[in-house]
Amino acid sequence: MTYSASVPPAEAGATSHCTACGQEKPRADFHLNRHGNPYTYCRPCRSAMSKARYAAKIAAMPPEILRARADRLARQKREQEARDNAKAFAKAQRQAAGNVEQDAQLKRFKWRENRKRGLHGNGTRKVLPPEEVAANRERVEYFLLLITDQHPTEQIADEQSWQQALSELNRLWLLSGDRVCTCCGQTVPPEQMHPPTPGNTRRGMCKPCAVADYEADRMANFGHLTEPRRLLQRDGTTITVAELARRHRER
Repeated sequence: MTYSASVPPAEAGATSHCTACGQEKPRADFHLNRHGNPYTYCRPCRSAMSKARYAAKIAAMPPEILRARADRLARQKREQEARDNAKAFAKAQRQAAGNVEQDAQLKRFKWRENRKRGLHGNGTRKVLPPEEVAANRERVEYFLLLITDQHPTEQIADEQSWQQALSELNRLWLLSGDRVCTCCGQTVPPEQMHPPTPGNTRRGMCKPCAVADYEADRMANFGHLTEPRRLLQRDGTTITVAELARRHRER
């Protein structure tokens, strides 16, 4: 004859009355308090009451709290995945070259990284549903307003939150669908265009057009730099930028 781990053998045949459902049930269906006495509610009723309290607590939370909670859980999941990926990659590097297990781990690591970038595991582009692409574009605009301090109701409080928002913007940018270059007019995938972050002075341009525009600006301002650029001093002499930096370091 077997007994429940929560009920002493002497009381295995005893019953208790649940005040929630009104049924007489065996002591095995009740949790015991620290004095060894059963609670007034049976296990199924206690579980149902706990779930109902939790659901009511979630329903009473403001939308911004729920959104922040969901963002925190998603960020913690991504951070855990990043740590797991780093451990797997370090373990793969420690193994001998040509090891079959190392090749398998590196393949899994590349597969996970490609999935994060919105690609298939083999590196080919992944076709997302239109509604998911539209949602990602809205989130990109939301994070762009946050990091540029232009959001009407929300504001980033510290540098760590700013870095997290920037990282999320870069991740969602790769999942926001193709873009049209404002310079050449071609439709390019998101990885061929830099995200519209504050440091991007050529927003909307694909990478080849951005490089060409940068070279054109450099040529218009400085021309062909055949020798180090020289700066005019107050006494009429000129020095190079490297010499000016050396003098500042010596002060």
